[in-house]
Amino acid sequence: MTAPPPPECARLARELRLLRERTGLSLAGLAARTPAGKSSWQRYLTGAKLPPRELVEALCELAREPPGRLLALWELAESAWRRRGGMPAPGYGAAAPAGPARRPRVAVLAAVAAAEALAAGGLALVLSGDGSARAGQAPAPGCHGQECTGRDPQSLACSSAAHGPVVVARHELDGDAGMDIRHSAACGAGWARLWFGEVGDRLEIGAPGRGHQWVEVADEFDAQGYLHTPMIGAAPGELRVCHVPAGGDGRECFTP
Repeated sequence: MTAPPPPECARLARELRLLRERTGLSLAGLAARTPAGKSSWQRYLTGAKLPPRELVEALCELAREPPGRLLALWELAESAWRRRGGMPAPGYGAAAPAGPARRPRVAVLAAVAAAEALAAGGLALVLSGDGSARAGQAPAPGCHGQECTGRDPQSLACSSAAHGPVVVARHELDGDAGMDIRHSAACGAGWARLWFGEVGDRLEIGAPGRGHQWVEVADEFDAQGYLHTPMIGAAPGELRVCHVPAGGDGRECFTP
C-alpha cells in the first residue's frame, strides 16, 4: 500500500491547489503553459508527488503570487520526503539518510515565519536568470476595502510592512497557542492569525454587515505554524475574531 504523503507535502499541495484555482486554469491549461503534463500536475496537486521547484515558481508566476512563501513550504516538503524512512524525494536521485519522522514545531514555525517576515519587511524573493534569489520591492496593494473581503492578505501584499499592517489585538489561548487581529490601512482591511492551534480548530473574523471569513486547522502541519483567515474590508474597530476549538466547545471571541 502506498504511504500517504508527509503533512508538509499535503500542505504544499493544498496551497498549490489554491493558486491553481486563482489562475482559473484547468489541468490541461496548466500543462499548456508549463513544462509539466496534465497527469503530472494531477499528482502534484494531490500531494502524491513533489513538484520540481521550478514548477512551483511557474505556478506562482501564473497566479501573480510572490514566490517566497511557497518556496519556503517547498523546502519543508522536500526535506520531509528525504527524511521519510530512506524514501527519496520524487524526481530526485538517491535518498538522503533517514531522519526523524517530523520536524519540531519551532523549526517548522521558523521556516514559515521567515517567508512571512520577508514579505512583512516590504521585500519579496525574486529569482534571477541564473536561479539565485535576491530581494526586491514588494508589489503595491492588490485591493482596497470591500474588494479585499474573502481574499488573501499575503498574495495581495496587504501584509507587507510597506502598506501599514499593524497588530491591533492579541489573545493567548491554551498552551502555546495564540491569535491576533491584523489590519492594513493601505488595503482598508483586516484579518486574523492563529498559531500552534490543534487539528480541527477554527478561526473566524467578521464585521457588522460584512459577514465573516474563516480558516480551519486541517492537519499537523497547520498546527505547527501560522494560519491566517481571508480578509474582511473594515476598519479595525469593526473587526471581531472568534476561536472555535475542535469539537465546538469553549468558543472565545474578542475585539480590538
